[in-house]
Amino acid sequence: MADMSGGGGRGGAGGGGGFMRQMSTIRHRQSRVGSTVGESTASTAHSQHTLLPSASIRRPSQVHRFHGEIEFTGLNQTARFAKLSPHMSDSAIRDLLQRRWGLRPPTLIITVFGTDFEKKRKLKMIFKKGLWKAADSGCWIVTGGFQLGIMKLAGEAVRDYTDAYGGNRMIAFGVSSWGCVKKNDILEAALEEFLYLQTQNN
Repeated sequence: MADMSGGGGRGGAGGGGGFMRQMSTIRHRQSRVGSTVGESTASTAHSQHTLLPSASIRRPSQVHRFHGEIEFTGLNQTARFAKLSPHMSDSAIRDLLQRRWGLRPPTLIITVFGTDFEKKRKLKMIFKKGLWKAADSGCWIVTGGFQLGIMKLAGEAVRDYTDAYGGNRMIAFGVSSWGCVKKNDILEAALEEFLYLQTQNN
């Protein structure tokens, strides 16, 4: 899951071709998931290209999730991301969004999915302006995160709105399966490095 608004995530941040396409720097925060899913309250440090712990890991077979920020090359913008376990509880996701990321509960959630869209300029502008008005009302926009069709157009709407008004007013997410995230091997490598370091220290 990626928060495309973040510090101003650009375009169709999320899965598919868009989310990791312009990534240059990753800052991670990682925590352990046991029988009760929830973020550790221990303080965490940030380091470029390094995954730093907020809680110890008891055994390699545990399910892990991590989240952090992505810096986009040349754009001076960031977007938050999270990898979620399929076993993660609703309350844990709510905790991540509201307490960790500081997002207010939405007045409405708009989902935008699909790859086909009418390419007439007038219709595109009507669609974008509709999303901009919705953003002013405190809603969240959720897409599949792909750089295709109407989802790409939603990403462009977020980008244009962010450029004009700043990165904290339009809340948008790209939600995709992990396998569809481009260059996810960079994130996986950082996680594996962290697990290896923890194993060596235990």
